[in-house]
Formats: sequence, structure tokens, C-alpha cells
Amino acid sequence: MTTSHPARSASRIAPFHARGVTPASVVVTGTLLSLLVLGCSRSAEDASFGRLIQVEDAEIERALSRSDFSTGDAFSGVELDRNRRMSVHLVQVLGQEPTHIHAHHDLLLTVRRGSGILRVGQQFIHVVPGTAQVIRRRQPHSIANTGGSPLVLVVYYFPPFDGEDPVLLAPALTK
Repeated sequence: MTTSHPARSASRIAPFHARGVTPASVVVTGTLLSLLVLGCSRSAEDASFGRLIQVEDAEIERALSRSDFSTGDAFSGVELDRNRRMSVHLVQVLGQEPTHIHAHHDLLLTVRRGSGILRVGQQFIHVVPGTAQVIRRRQPHSIANTGGSPLVLVVYYFPPFDGEDPVLLAPALTK
């Protein structure tokens, strides 16, 4: 019979927390890997990350304080980083975005702050900080802020977003 040694288990876990790895970041990293392996890559070479893009809280704070987000638009965003496989965008939702698709991009949407309702196809998902959702290309989706503060998202686009492929399917509903 094998016994577990709590001290050994804790020593294996502690270094990850010391480096700032949280359960949410593990889920996001796992989801990113799954997204790339399960269909976004065209070859074995494309399945590798290249340079991993990480978004720190301080970077989010700097981006939110820029003028891009001071307009009060219902939906606004800025690109934070990109490499040849993906781009990363910070998005602030004050209202609701229209239902749309991306013809050429898969997305990984992660919630950093606030709460809302994400519609993916015919499914409605309540989102809170820590939620991660894969949205496949050509899959209808929209998101609405349901809380009293801005809904802040980090959205990863595979391949990097070119701004050309959102196709509007329905106007946003008003609150």
C-alpha cells in the first residue's frame, strides 16, 4: 500500500504559487494548448506556441488607463501583443456587443473582471473572473455586461486578428 506524504506534495506545489502560477492560469494554459492541438493548427509545426504571450495585471491596468477606454463605448478593445500564431487583446464591455462570427479566427476569451452573459451559438453562459471559453471560427457569439462595473476580457485570436473578418449577424440588444 502506498501512502501519501503531505510535505512532499506541498513542496511540489509551492514553487508554482511562488512563481505566480494560479489555478486560473493553469486552466487558461491548458485551454490554449487544447485549442491549438484540436484543430487550429494545420501541421505539427503550427502546434507549437513559439513565444508564449502572458498578460500581467499591471499591463491590464496600464491599458485600461489609456484613452482607448475612456470613450464610454459599449464595447472597446486594444491589442496588447502578437506573434505569428496569435494576438492578444484587452476588451472592455460596458454594454452589449452585437451577435457576430469571425470567419477566419478561433478565439479564447478569458474574463479578468466583472460579470456578464456570453452567448455562444444557442448556449448562454454566465461569465465571471476566471471563466475561459473557446469560440470556434464561424460560431455565432456575443457578450453583455450584467454587472455594475466594466466587464474586462483578455481575448486570444488564432491566427492573429486582422480586423477584417467579423461578420455582424444581429444588432446588440439595449439594456
